[in-house]
Amino acid sequence: MSETQNIKNTEFDNLAVGQTSSLDFCITDAMIDQFGELTGDKSLLHMDTPFARRSQFRERVAHGMLPVSYLLLLDDFFLPNHHITFQKLSASFKNICVDGDQLTLTAKLTAKDEKSQKCDFEYAIEKVKNKTIVTSGLFSLKYVFRDSFHEDKSSAKNEMFLLKDLSPSVHSFEDIEKQDSESFIFCPSTIAIQSLIKLLRDGQRSDFNDSYESRCHAANFCAALLTSSFVGMCIPGRDATFLDVLNLFDQSLQYNQTYRLNGSVTFKSYSTRVISLKTSFQDVSHDDHILGEAVINTKVNLPPIRMPSFKEVKTQLTNFNLKGKVVLVTGASRGIGETTAKFFAAHGARVVVNYFKGQEDAKDIVNEIHQGGEQAIAVGGDVSLEEDVKVMIQTIVDQWGTIDILVNNAVRDARAVPFLETTWEDYQKDMDVTIKGAYLCSREVIPLMLKEGGGHIINVSTHYTEEPPAQFTKYVTSKSGLVGLTRSLASEFKGKNININFVSPRMVLTDLSKSASSAQLETLRETSPIDVAKAIINQITI
Repeated sequence: MSETQNIKNTEFDNLAVGQTSSLDFCITDAMIDQFGELTGDKSLLHMDTPFARRSQFRERVAHGMLPVSYLLLLDDFFLPNHHITFQKLSASFKNICVDGDQLTLTAKLTAKDEKSQKCDFEYAIEKVKNKTIVTSGLFSLKYVFRDSFHEDKSSAKNEMFLLKDLSPSVHSFEDIEKQDSESFIFCPSTIAIQSLIKLLRDGQRSDFNDSYESRCHAANFCAALLTSSFVGMCIPGRDATFLDVLNLFDQSLQYNQTYRLNGSVTFKSYSTRVISLKTSFQDVSHDDHILGEAVINTKVNLPPIRMPSFKEVKTQLTNFNLKGKVVLVTGASRGIGETTAKFFAAHGARVVVNYFKGQEDAKDIVNEIHQGGEQAIAVGGDVSLEEDVKVMIQTIVDQWGTIDILVNNAVRDARAVPFLETTWEDYQKDMDVTIKGAYLCSREVIPLMLKEGGGHIINVSTHYTEEPPAQFTKYVTSKSGLVGLTRSLASEFKGKNININFVSPRMVLTDLSKSASSAQLETLRETSPIDVAKAIINQITI
């Protein structure tokens, strides 16, 4: 046996079934921005904070394929004298990750074929904090000895994978049809791949091996990444949630060559709002010869939910004596809070639209109220922070002298999360907004009400405290605490003309709840935001 053949066999023999490799890394907003630029996936869910606030996630989330990209740095499975290419890559996206999330990627060799020099692996990416699985999947690597590996030496100057920026599509679920198709041109240039590797290394929390470029031929892998770009920018586009993908490559794409990613709709589920797509990676220079294919499943979410306009709210007026009353509504930049603020303003009250991150939304609400001939101001503040609340209340007093009515509506989120995937920190964050926020605001406002001879506090709870659904434990826990706070305060201040009560509405269709199933959405539509606003304002007369 020649020395070369001996090296070839020995290196591959050193790979053992059951062998594992792992690495730790951290996701940052800067990485999300750079990944979006590199891959062309500039979906608003990843890149635009105001839009992401109106998603079910309520903040920017990382691209699903960003953490998966760290497979490129698992160099325990690389061999010194072999090049590797990805022949298979699947990913099932189970949970989101956001800025600051610490993650661990672990991969395990599950099978190897001596004859074909191919190995199969399984992998999982989990959050360090609570061991929640973010993504899991499979991949296959083909090992080619360095003397047998033929790489195209041509060059390309494109710094991004896509040769032309994509404009984000907006396809509603109802408008998508089977056989709908779109495509784009891309080039896995060595410049773009080097930028990707630098991005990944910047997020790595441990030492890395600097020999990546010479041993991993990443063109196939980078093509697989672009399925995310297709989902986020083409079909379905803006309102997509990437669920899973399976990439299979019959041949290797080459660096610095031009290819087409073409995809079409193959299936549409009305009960789940999920569509299936089949995409192909085609060689533009060889009559669109297909080198690989991918099968994708993605959910088409509802677009941002529009709350009733001020004009629409005015058609629902009742005869409450609220003219000139000063009303503070927390968490009023969208959803129930937005509608409640408009409803009070429509009755002649002077309304304070409190917001945390939604400054532009709050300003728009105030402008709409002004155009309707009523008074409103937008005041920012995190209700979970004592100093923010003090500054907010003082700002209102400086403007209008007092606060007659307080509506504690602010909430962190209302997403279903399995109990075993939660941490106490998750519970604490919810309670800091819901319970602590109501406590801090009430503590600052009650002295004003005592001075004025009375007032009203209405806390927004939920019927889930009486009929809790599965996987809403942290939301129900925080709202249940709010009910306890309300009842205790009501008892203490009942004889001082301060009426303190709560409303427990059913969930309604807002940005907070729009990720529900199709069956649940029908139930959500049975109660409108105006119905909840009416229930709140009815407490003033009790």
